[in-house]
Amino acid sequence: MQTYQTNLFIDDDFYALQSCLILLKMLLTYHDPIIIRHLERNNVIPEMYCIPWFITYFASRMETAELVLQFWDRVMQSSSDQDAGHQHSAANVTFIFFFAVALVIFNKTTIMKSDQADLPQTMTQLSVKSA
Repeated sequence: MQTYQTNLFIDDDFYALQSCLILLKMLLTYHDPIIIRHLERNNVIPEMYCIPWFITYFASRMETAELVLQFWDRVMQSSSDQDAGHQHSAANVTFIFFFAVALVIFNKTTIMKSDQADLPQTMTQLSVKSA
């Protein structure tokens, strides 16, 4: 938790989590303004879909337990490679946000084709199906 989710569990009121949601929205605005505008026009906000992603470090969105282990192994391998190079582990803290952005962008077609009434459910059901 201290290594990979320090930005989520530093207070009891989840102010840090709220900040994370704002950061995700900003990153989505930068990387794909079309998706974020579509979501906002349909009143779908990050609070509705990404809290489980962050709290479980995406385990809740992986199709299988094997995928979860592969994903976490890659994250930990990446951080140990950074530690060997004497780089700070700040990249570990931000990775979760960029992965969330990638998950949304990867599913752009599904998101854009989703009916307005189904869009919140579509967002909550985005998942990682393969490595």
